[in-house]
Formats: sequence, structure tokens, C-alpha cells
Amino acid sequence: MRDFSELTQEMNVIRFLGTDRGTLCLEAGLRPTKLVRHFDGKLPTSLIPSYLQLLEACQAWVERRPEVSRLARFEQPLEVGADFVMRPFHIYITSIQTYDEAEDPPEAPAELATLRALLRAELARSTDSKQKLVEQVLSRSILEPCGKTFFRGVEDRFVVVEPRFTAADVTAWSAR
Repeated sequence: MRDFSELTQEMNVIRFLGTDRGTLCLEAGLRPTKLVRHFDGKLPTSLIPSYLQLLEACQAWVERRPEVSRLARFEQPLEVGADFVMRPFHIYITSIQTYDEAEDPPEAPAELATLRALLRAELARSTDSKQKLVEQVLSRSILEPCGKTFFRGVEDRFVVVEPRFTAADVTAWSAR
């Protein structure tokens, strides 16, 4: 398993954004296709497995509900390294945050209201602490304004590029 320094020797990346979960680096070039989260922030590399488990748990929650799965998916990693996670880089102009908060918002796809209604009907049913955490992340990623969730017309569904979970969420997941 390679680490971030080995990755940067093989792939030209540029710093994109710092977060509490680590630095986001973008594949350099005219048409980047990959984004790398380098775990160099508050979230230690020892929590990468928990980070991935929480991401997988969100996708699994969606997949267990076929009606929701037809309308949403969580992007999965392309590669996991010793201190990084690589995922596809998406270029989009309009996120669900735009529909919710823009001064003059574009018309939201009809699928957004349907997806949100389905989620509201399904959320808050779990008594398991891990599933409650998953439901909180789903809520923040789809029900609330989120800049990392967008409608992909070619799929006719929403793509959650990265769930809205915090370093505290990942830490809590690992402790449960």
C-alpha cells in the first residue's frame, strides 16, 4: 500500500482545500479526474478504516432501500493508501445547496423532492448508535444544503461526492 509521498511521485497533484479531515489535493492538468484526501489534519491515519466504514455504511443504507438507491448513490474510493483516499473528481455547477440557498435558485430536479420525501420517511427509525450516525450523515448530505451532492443527469440520480461527516463523526464511528 503506497503512501501520499509515493503517490505524489507518480501523480502530479496540487493542494485544493484544507479541512479538519485532511488536505484535499487535485490531480493537476486541464481535465482532472481524481481528488485525493491526504490525512494530514485532525483525523489521524489510524482512523482511515473508520472513515471508509462510515462511507460504506452510508452507501449500504441507501442500497437497502431500492427506491432511494434509484435516486442517490455515494461515491466510493478509487484507491486507499496508507495516509490518503483517492476518489473521482466531479465537475458540476449546481449542487443541492444551490437549490436551497441561492439568491435566484435554478429549478431543482423533481427527483430531489422525491428523494427527500423518501429519506424523511425512512430516517430516525434506528435505535443502533452506528445507524443513527449514518442517518445523521445522510440527513446532512441530502436533506440539508450540501455543496458536495449534485444531480447527475446521465444517471438520473444524485451523487454524494463525499458525505458531510466530520472528524468527530469518524472518531465516534470508530468508538462504537
